[in-house]
Amino acid sequence: TTAATAAAVTEVAAPRPHVEVPPRSPGRIRCLVFALLLLLAPALATDDPAAAFRHAASLEAAGDKDAAYAEFADLVKSAPVDPYTAEAWLHIGEYWFDRSEFVKAVAAYKHALERPNGDRDGFASYKLAWCLFKLGDYPLAIAKMVSVVDAAGTAPKIREEALKDLVRFYGDARELTEATAFFADHGRRDLARDAGVRIAAWSVETGAFEVAISDYRAAIALNLHHPRNPELQAEIVACFRKLGKVDESWDALEVLLASYAPTSD
Repeated sequence: TTAATAAAVTEVAAPRPHVEVPPRSPGRIRCLVFALLLLLAPALATDDPAAAFRHAASLEAAGDKDAAYAEFADLVKSAPVDPYTAEAWLHIGEYWFDRSEFVKAVAAYKHALERPNGDRDGFASYKLAWCLFKLGDYPLAIAKMVSVVDAAGTAPKIREEALKDLVRFYGDARELTEATAFFADHGRRDLARDAGVRIAAWSVETGAFEVAISDYRAAIALNLHHPRNPELQAEIVACFRKLGKVDESWDALEVLLASYAPTSD
């Protein structure tokens, strides 16, 4: 027995081979902490809307969108008047928007807008306008996006995005006159021109060449020195040719050469 004990002690005390332990990077540590929070948060969030919101947001950040949606949905049911509810509705709206479920997204964004701070920086209204556009309600989508541009509380970045998106909204709605007036009022004739070019291109695709010619000319008139004007004048020439109007196509070609051809020394 004594010999066995001595052998065991010797084995324990014997020097062990050195093993290199890789250093734990800050990124790995953060991941471990994040995972630990995910495990503990359900217990912490039981009766605390703020903790419940943070747990749902952490699931979303980790890529578990379905689980996050379920927890956001539970939160808006269990604490409908809590300050975190508006933010939870925004996340629910994003969940449905990313899945092209625009009717459900509209309902969620509207719920957010009904609550204090639900339209922080104009984001909820901005996404609501996009939902309406995707659903084909162009007049209402334009009206909502215009309200985003004009609202005092809209963040500058969202306002600029809304202005640019209105080029597509007005363009797809074929509302060149309305677009020109709106962008002129907001000091953005460049965007009015972009909307006109978009509308003209659509007219060409649908075979409405006379309309396209008018739209291209209107776009050129908005900025006579725009570097892309030669392209638009060439489109006018092509439209006249497709209409079989030989004389008009030659006249348009002469305008192209006279106005936009490189000057010789």
